[in-house]
Amino acid sequence: MTTSPSFRGTIPAAQSQAEALFELLGGRVYGVEQRTEGSYDGERRELTLDDLVRHFSDEATFAIKTVVGRKTRLMTFDCDRHFPNRMRILAAELRNRRLDAATICTTGSDDHRGKVLTFFRQPQGQRTLNRLACEIRDAASKHPSWGIASADAFSIFPQSGEGGLVRVAGRNRHPARRALSVDRFFSLDGEPIGFAQVVPAIRFRPDPEPVRTARLQSWVFECVAEPWTRQNGSKANYARFLRLAGEAARVYGAPGEDVLRKWAEQIWSNSPDLKLPSPSTGDARSRRTFNRWRVNAWKRQSQRPHLKQYIVPAGGRDIVSFLGKCESTIKVLFECSEKLGVAPDAIGISTRRLAELQGVSPATALRRIRHLEKIGRAVVIDPGVRNVKYKAAMIVGLVPIGESADEVRKRAETRGNVKKRRHLRASMARGASAQPIVQRKAS
Repeated sequence: MTTSPSFRGTIPAAQSQAEALFELLGGRVYGVEQRTEGSYDGERRELTLDDLVRHFSDEATFAIKTVVGRKTRLMTFDCDRHFPNRMRILAAELRNRRLDAATICTTGSDDHRGKVLTFFRQPQGQRTLNRLACEIRDAASKHPSWGIASADAFSIFPQSGEGGLVRVAGRNRHPARRALSVDRFFSLDGEPIGFAQVVPAIRFRPDPEPVRTARLQSWVFECVAEPWTRQNGSKANYARFLRLAGEAARVYGAPGEDVLRKWAEQIWSNSPDLKLPSPSTGDARSRRTFNRWRVNAWKRQSQRPHLKQYIVPAGGRDIVSFLGKCESTIKVLFECSEKLGVAPDAIGISTRRLAELQGVSPATALRRIRHLEKIGRAVVIDPGVRNVKYKAAMIVGLVPIGESADEVRKRAETRGNVKKRRHLRASMARGASAQPIVQRKAS
């Protein structure tokens, strides 16, 4: 990659440049002509193809209005200091988001100025691209080579309000800039290109805002960043997708499908072993299998919308064990709540009945309840009563995703069956206190 500050790119023919830019902007371009003193105080109007030809031919200079009707196809980073270094850092951030092919860079009126322009095939929301530009700028500014400069030395477009004006190429006619020629163009790799070689991004979907206060757990970042291999087996890799799908649904809700797709793309790019043909069957359609893991994992999370807020794989060493055993316990409890017509946060069921529904021993059923309570997916409201005079089943509450056990316990105290249980225990306490205390005689 060319890193010299004196790199000036190339200047393709004005007509072809104008036609390519006109097409990238959707065939409707609004702007204003720059005055001789350098200002853009003229009337905003719709620019024609002939205006853009004059612009690239250095007969006139126009600034383009970035936002029309709260929509835009152009995201711009305008750098007035340290452009060569900052362009390389921005290039890395754009590549991580697969926007490198949709980006072109232009020089400025001196070696330390320049712009990075990213185009989109469909009009994007003004706030959407502004948020994306801010995200890229904030990530790039953390790089140690970013440098320190005043706030007005780096601008992003579209801005809030009217969006702002951007001079895309052409020559800056401001007397203080003393620009002698029109700007030149090059790719993020420093290779000379023109606007005709820019491939606009098909779509951009930002990460949705979390629907709950819960954060992504730390294992998600490790799972997405590390390479996946075939040695784990298809079942284990699919189980990892189930776990990721559960976390995406837990934090983002329904839009979590887009987040899961983004994680899958990162995993695929980091896992060369998955791209090889199957060692057992020789099947080369590995990408199709990988996509099916993702689609089926999310589909499983989307089934039974009331149940899915309780069934989410939790952290732990044996995720397959959780999916195969504890999930069945949650399903049984949920089905009992629907059958009995009680709230899922106060389900009365005996250990023996829970064991029969799962086909296990009472001790195993109770152990699974304790495990669910340990990982925060269930809470035992009342352990039950079994003695000569009183018999009552335990009361269990399922903990929805995004809530705590204390919140479920507090809500369960308002349920009728829990109130009756409290009254029963109070009666037992009064009966026990009324019995005389018999002292054993010393032998």
